[in-house]
This record gives sequence, structure tokens and C-alpha cells, in this order.
Amino acid sequence: MAAFNDTLGPDCKNLFHNPYACMGSTTDQAPDGPFSTAQWSVFVLPDHIGAMATLVMQHRKSHSMLIHPNSGCEIEDHSNWTLWGGQLWSLDRTTLHKDKSFPWDNAKDLILFGAALAHPTYYKVDRNTTCISPTPAQIYSYHIHLLYFQNNKENTVGAFQIRDQFAAAFNQTLGPDCHDLFHNDNSCILDDDKGPAGPFPTAQWSVFVLPEHIGSMSTWMMQHRQDYSILVHTNSGCEIEDHSNWTLWGGEPWTLDLTIFSHDKPFPWRQVKETRNGFLLE
Repeated sequence: MAAFNDTLGPDCKNLFHNPYACMGSTTDQAPDGPFSTAQWSVFVLPDHIGAMATLVMQHRKSHSMLIHPNSGCEIEDHSNWTLWGGQLWSLDRTTLHKDKSFPWDNAKDLILFGAALAHPTYYKVDRNTTCISPTPAQIYSYHIHLLYFQNNKENTVGAFQIRDQFAAAFNQTLGPDCHDLFHNDNSCILDDDKGPAGPFPTAQWSVFVLPEHIGSMSTWMMQHRQDYSILVHTNSGCEIEDHSNWTLWGGEPWTLDLTIFSHDKPFPWRQVKETRNGFLLE
């Protein structure tokens, strides 16, 4: 985490509450707590979750990555409110004993975040080396997708109820509906796919997210997704990496059809013009 040398404070003094982002004071070199394997972790303040999660996502190599909130509700924090990069691991939630909202006794009332790394796994894809070497491609924005069953009326209605709630929660942040898939000057809601389209085997709606909004928007989706699967992925131009190794899933991961991508290289692509946050296809 040398990249965050100016952001990280001294090693953490507390598991859940510190005044700065920090590395865990120890590394669990054997199974401990809910984890069935060794792991190291970072305590992350809300202001830093977007940048730190993106760095770990792009550099995790073959390791699994878990992001979870710290609300005090330990079981929700380690189950329904998680985002995974790479292979999902089963957690032993019977080890969690204080399953209630902060504040606990002698605890400050803060909502913070944690991340952990564990066992290796890779997506088996042909990788464009210009996307990952000498350094990972620049991230210009993100997409958040919520997947639903288009032939199930109740499932479809519920999916769009969540979209309406999301739009209401971020009505001061979202701009007009998106005019481009990858590059817009505001975070915005994209046109929905009412059936399988692109790499997705089912219907989905999605949001274009600027880097400064990814922490708050992904957190909201993580806590409000109900039984739906959500996908958070980067937009770097490297379409295969963006939809495979540089992804975070909440809920059940879906297999995506990566063969449909034809522009697997860092932005800018041909025939683009610059916008505030990157490049806009003409």
C-alpha cells in the first residue's frame, strides 16, 4: 500500500474505529474470526474507499478481495453488505457476536469500511498486456449494474423500485440521463437493457459513476440490493479487464460473455473528444 503512504496513518489501534485509514496491526497468517484462510486487512474511511478499493482491485493479481462495511451489524456487514473481487469464500458468521448497530459499549458512532485479501483465483481470459503493464490502465469512471430476471414480473418490478429509490437518494448528485456509455460529465443513469445484451445473460439496469461518487453509490447499492446481484466495474477502456479481474460482485456472481468485447485497450479509443472526466466517443 505504498501508493497511500500519505493517506494511511500509523497501524490501527482499533478494529472498527480509528481517526484515519490504517493497516491492520497484525496479519492473520492462519484462519481467524470468520475467515477460513489467512488474510491481511485495511481499515478505510469513507472518503478513501473508492481510491483504495480500485487500487487493490487492479493489483490483487490472483487473490480474492473482500470489501465490507463496519456498521456494527456484523452479520449483515459480512454477508448481504459485501462486495467480492475474485472467488467468493464462505465466512463463518457464528464467530460474530455483536450483531447490532453502533455504538457498542465504549465505541464511537462511525460508519467505516474494511477490506481483506485471501486465496488466489484468476479469470481465465486473454489479457492485453498494455492494460496491466507497466502499470494498470487509468480508471476514468465506473458502472454499477443490477441484474434481474426479465420474465419474472415481480422480480422486474422490484428491480426498478430499487432504481427509483437510488435516483431519489442521489437526486442532488445525478445529472440528466447519460448520453454516452463510458464518458459523461456527471454521474447518471444509463438506458436499461430489458433482456440479455452485451456481456450480460439477463436484463439489467445500470449507473455511470464518476470516481468521486463511487464510494457513496456502491455503498448504497450494497445495502439496498435486497436479493439482487450487483456488479461494480471500472471503465478504463480495457473492456475484458474491466469486466473480469477488475470487478466487484454483491450477491451471486453471474458469468459474463467476454467474447463480445472488441475495444480491449486503454482509453482514449479512436475518434474521441475530451470531456471533464475523460474522453467522449463521437
